[in-house]
Parts: sequence; C-alpha cells; structure tokens
Amino acid sequence: MQGEFKARLSLAGMNASLQLQYISAMQIPSKLFFLPGALGRTEFWHPAADLLSYPAPKVHVTWPGFGGVAPAPGIRDIDDLASRVLADIDQPGALIAQSMGGVVPCLKRACDAACIDEILHTLHTGICKTSIFRCQTLSRLRRVCMPTELTFARPVTLPAHSSVIHAYESVHLADAFAIRLPRGASTDAEVLARFIFSHQPAWIGKLMRVRDVIVARLGLKTASDLAIVATDAKAERVGIFKVYSTSETELVIGEDDRHLDFRISLMCSGAPSPETGPQLTVSTVVHCHNLLGRAYLFAIAPFHRIVVKASLRRAAQIGWPLEH
Repeated sequence: MQGEFKARLSLAGMNASLQLQYISAMQIPSKLFFLPGALGRTEFWHPAADLLSYPAPKVHVTWPGFGGVAPAPGIRDIDDLASRVLADIDQPGALIAQSMGGVVPCLKRACDAACIDEILHTLHTGICKTSIFRCQTLSRLRRVCMPTELTFARPVTLPAHSSVIHAYESVHLADAFAIRLPRGASTDAEVLARFIFSHQPAWIGKLMRVRDVIVARLGLKTASDLAIVATDAKAERVGIFKVYSTSETELVIGEDDRHLDFRISLMCSGAPSPETGPQLTVSTVVHCHNLLGRAYLFAIAPFHRIVVKASLRRAAQIGWPLEH
C-alpha cells in the first residue's frame, strides 16, 4: 500500500464541506468504495460522499442479507462478503469503511491486494446536526492499514550534520529516533515540530503533570512555567520549548535549567524513495550540571524515549501536514 489520504471536515454555521486529497507514488484511485457497517446502512456514507471533492466514481457497497438487501447465494460468512467486495475491485481504488466494513477487507488482507491503495476507516462516529448532515456521520477518518515504516520510529545514530552534535563539551544523554514521512508531507522542520507537539497522546500530558508536581518541590522549571513564557507573543517557542536555531532542514529547541540543559533537533534528510518521502529524525542531547541533574536524567530517560517514539507514531497515524 502506497500513498496517503487526507480527509478534512469543516463545519461553519449552516455550511459543511469535506475534501479528500490523495498523495501517492502510484496512480490515483479510479474509484472510491464506501463500505457500511454491520447494519448495511449505505446511507451512512451518503452525506460525506456527496461532499467529497474528488474526481472519481463513488461506489456504495451493499451487504447481501443486511440493510434490506436480499441474501445472495454463496454468502455464508464475513470471508464470503470480503471476497465479494474484492471481486468488484478491478482497478486501483480506495476503501472507505465504517465499523464492520473495516473488518471485512482486513480479514481478506485487502491491504496486500495490488489494486487497493488505501483503506479509510471511521475511528469515531457521532451525530452532526446541520442543514446538510441530518444523519449519523463521521467525525474523523483515518487509515486502519498503513505501511509499518511510516508509523515505526526506530533508534538511529545522531545525524553527523546535526548542529546538536557539538552542543555541549560533555554529554550525559544522546539519542535519536527516525521515522519515514509519506510522499507529499511537509519537510519544514518547524511545521512538523509544531504538529507533533500539538497532537501528542493524552497520557503524555498526564505524565507531565506528575513530573511538574515533583520538580516544583525541587525548584526546577515546570511545564506550566514554560507554557506561561510561551504565551508571550515575542517568545520564539515551539510548544513550551525555546527555539535556539532554525535552518532549511533543521530546527533546534530546548531549555536550560539549574540541574541540566538539553537540546532537541528535528531534521529532515535523505532523498525520498518511490514509496515514501524523506526521513524525519528527532535527536536529543543532555548536559547535566550536578548530581541532581544526573539523578533526574536517570529517572526520566526511559520515559523520554517512550514519549519521543509515541509522539512520532501518533503524528504519523493522524497524518502529517502537507507540503505547500
């Protein structure tokens, strides 16, 4: 499976619009297949399909024996339903599924079928009351199937050309994690950094609050303190962190405190492959000033690595911002 879908739903007053953009190294899907849930209600997808500004025929798949559709000979289980769907796909297409509709193609390993580029699946559904949406509709679309290399943040060596390599004379922690960006994603390090920090998993915020309670008693800067500084219009910050340098390919952020200083580099590098875009590498270097700094680093280092990998994975799953 190659490429990426971007779905945007905007509601303003009594108007609604939904746009679907596709970025791919392969040809664009020639058909969009909308798969209903277990009730077989094809009307579930009608409002969204009507608003999709995408130049491809839209096919609303029905389930024999569901939603008022007459049973069909030979359809006995979910595998049979999946086989029926795949039999109708004879050219590059995209599956947009809800509930059981997302399970069906996965059971038949639809992601491995050469004719299927993408699968979109409703993560949450809800009631949207506007003059256009009078029925149940999607609140968010995401892919249930994505190449592993686009969601897996792997440990790598610090990039030799990163400016954080020489940030400190003595370094007490140095690590780096890299993830492949999809083709068409932004390569602006600052744009990517802001996207990552604004879409971190909720548990990271809870972890930071616990950390704040502990370090406040030690007289160290808390995330709340840094957030207040970040509200200053003159402050050059990404998230709560100070910006130390920017270039065409790298952004360096960090903070200095009485126990330690750290720098985080976000760098895009490498030529895109036929399937993916360049690589985004997040590197961290830490210099401790004293025993408190070394003790603090020993305690938080495992959490730091988990947070970095989870943040990159989360951003990839949501869908990276597009190149302008």
